[in-house]
Amino acid sequence: MTPALPTTAQQSPPPIPPSVRFRLGSPREVIFRLIVAVVVLGSVGLAWWSFAKVLPPLQNKARELSSNLSGLSMEVDGLDSKWPKAAAEQVTNSYDELRSQLFSNEAAFARWLANLNGQASTLTLDAKADFGKTAPVPAPGEKLATIPATIFVEVRPSPGTAATQSPYQRVVQLTQQLCAAEKRTDLAELTLSGGIGSISRAVVVLNLWAGEERAR
Repeated sequence: MTPALPTTAQQSPPPIPPSVRFRLGSPREVIFRLIVAVVVLGSVGLAWWSFAKVLPPLQNKARELSSNLSGLSMEVDGLDSKWPKAAAEQVTNSYDELRSQLFSNEAAFARWLANLNGQASTLTLDAKADFGKTAPVPAPGEKLATIPATIFVEVRPSPGTAATQSPYQRVVQLTQQLCAAEKRTDLAELTLSGGIGSISRAVVVLNLWAGEERAR
């Protein structure tokens, strides 16, 4: 009788040490780590794409703008250097001439009033002026304003040869002389009143241009 062979007991696989289990983690932890790795790699890829694709065109545009600005600056400097001295002096003289036509102080107004009275007396007229409220005029780099002057004119009888001019002609002549004076004066209103074929009084409204006096 053949002796029975000893049966080999089925051996189970050795258990995974706790340290190995800790390193691998649970399936959830493995998936989480994979997701984190994908996000990190995506961020790195996006950053690389930004620097490689977007940044160079912007840098080129900035260099182009800087070059254009430098070119414009050189062009302006060239124009300044080519500006004729005579032309610059002409512009300066024009500004000085325009400023001289403005009422800049009380003495200028006093001379204007004296001129008004003298011209009115020559034309056999009585004139009285009242000044209104100053109205500023916007102007870059300058302080300008207009001052309304209302002139009340009374017509006197003209003796002798002065009678060849009608009262209307005398009032118009006075208005023209005031507007053609050295200082800038604009006619704003002219009102005449009187009888048939003649006038006895008139109201003339003028705008006197005033400006800040500049030291020479």
